[in-house]
Amino acid sequence: VYFNVTQATPGTLFRYTPMERALVRIGERIEGEQWLRDVVSDSDGTLFISTYPSAKLLAYDSRTGKFRDYGSVVDDATYAYTAAVVGDEVWVGTGPVAYLIAVDKKTGRKRNVQVPEKFISNAKYIVKLETRENRVFAQFSPKGEFDSAVYDIRTQEWSHIPAGISGSGITEADKNGMVYFLSNRSLYSFNLETRHIKQTNMAETQAGRALRGAQR
Repeated sequence: VYFNVTQATPGTLFRYTPMERALVRIGERIEGEQWLRDVVSDSDGTLFISTYPSAKLLAYDSRTGKFRDYGSVVDDATYAYTAAVVGDEVWVGTGPVAYLIAVDKKTGRKRNVQVPEKFISNAKYIVKLETRENRVFAQFSPKGEFDSAVYDIRTQEWSHIPAGISGSGITEADKNGMVYFLSNRSLYSFNLETRHIKQTNMAETQAGRALRGAQR
């Protein structure tokens, strides 16, 4: 398990091995950064880390122990606030100027992912990105017409999520291709194939426990 902390060792990456109960500090102020904002991994065991204040994307190869610095994803943002692995790219959401930037894992080439104005026009931050099968879920702050959207990787189309997604985010997909999220004190399901959203009958406290359990 890899994680980062903000106090009292800024910009530090740790590894924890549950079976051995061993905690290892991999590095501090990595590449000069004060905050490792988000940490995600791909199927090859490479970690991708978004940072503050240089809005960088970093990679850490867990097999070799080596870091790669992709540099700042944009020039006019300080936060690379969130990251998600999307195929051969890592998508990075920034702030306080909101961009969605795709970085090629191999070449480091960067491109701007166009987000419809109705989602991003009022946003200063893209605060969360999560990939689930062929869809990317995004959350924006402050919200515009909508605060949550989903991108279909196959059709390259954006659609809104009327209920909005709480800060706890999306669960992993279950065997039926369903993911779940909290919104306005209710638990909702989202069908990854049909995009159908349904409010469940689960009460707020039950929904909170269920969501935390599903995210473990």
